[in-house]
Amino acid sequence: MATLTVTHTETLTLDNRDRSASKSFTLDVDNLYERTLSVANTAVTIAVFKDSENDAAGAIDLQEAKYIRITNTDTADVLLLTFGIDANENNTAADEHFSVAVAAGESFVLGTPHNFATASNESEADPIALHDIVTIQAQNATDSTSLKVEIYVAGKES
Repeated sequence: MATLTVTHTETLTLDNRDRSASKSFTLDVDNLYERTLSVANTAVTIAVFKDSENDAAGAIDLQEAKYIRITNTDTADVLLLTFGIDANENNTAADEHFSVAVAAGESFVLGTPHNFATASNESEADPIALHDIVTIQAQNATDSTSLKVEIYVAGKES
């Protein structure tokens, strides 16, 4: 067993006043999925989450994953991340999707993919039901060149 310490720090002086902040949290972890890969302007699946690692080749147990960081290490291009959501809760393919842009040099961080997200085209989704993220896809949203992406998933067996 190991302890992962995550610290988010902002350093800012505004109007001659220190507006800096730092927040930390720790997680007990016993497994890590870490990978650096190149992606172009065609979507590539960089992570698959399932009820069990045995449910698909290369799958990460979605209930064991506790911390996910995806970093765009490029210096200019925008990374587009598309998250597949299992809205039907049947441990198969994604039924819904949402996407976020990650600017050059920035990271996107989330906790567990289990019961984490929802997507709707309705103006009011009431009540909001959270579902599992089952896939993460990445692509260069700026042009056809490749950019480097880091994915880091830390977890703990249930």
